[in-house]
Amino acid sequence: MTIARGIVLPFLLAPGVGLAITLVDPGHMGVVVEPGTGKPVAGATVVGKWKVTYSSVAHSGERCVKSLVVEADSEGRFYLPGWTREDTPVTSFYLLVYGYRPGYRFDQSPKPVIAEPDLAMRWFEKGRLSLPPETFRMEMAPWAPPPDERAKHLLRMIPMTSCPEGEEDVARYRFLRSIQEEFAAFPPEAQSSGRMDYLPWLKSMVDKARERLPRDDPAWREQRKP
Repeated sequence: MTIARGIVLPFLLAPGVGLAITLVDPGHMGVVVEPGTGKPVAGATVVGKWKVTYSSVAHSGERCVKSLVVEADSEGRFYLPGWTREDTPVTSFYLLVYGYRPGYRFDQSPKPVIAEPDLAMRWFEKGRLSLPPETFRMEMAPWAPPPDERAKHLLRMIPMTSCPEGEEDVARYRFLRSIQEEFAAFPPEAQSSGRMDYLPWLKSMVDKARERLPRDDPAWREQRKP
């Protein structure tokens, strides 16, 4: 019996067996303004992107666990609603925010909001890992560059704001459609890299986002129109 217990107990007490971490975001408020003047950037698009880092004997890295797109009001104010989800053990949990609006440039995210598991959570790989609430102040400057420079800026923004766990909704659809419309207004030399024509690629993303809009959204039928 002693030998049997010696074999079974280490397995039963092994940290992380069948357990999970609960990621918690309490929600965050913010405002988008022009640098220097503090003038609100009305109607700006704000993308929240939540990521985790992880490490195990097999591998380590980082991945996006969620993204949301919201629109600022006439005073530049926005709100990223809170959420909760079960996940595998992580070494850190953090939120980045990005901004977009035609005629404006977004250069740098505000300081990320970060949470790390304590020692007990790391050992047992179980518990609630919550981000602290944060009020963001984002700056976006008016910008009217040559079309090719604007195109490069937008192409950098698309992968920064993409996430496999992004929620398809009207705000995300409008965000992608607005980028597509900007590209459609560029001269031909700014619409292509020489190896790739970006308009068909952008159109495919917009079409997919439109088709994935939630059917219970009252704006769904309107947004399905080309």
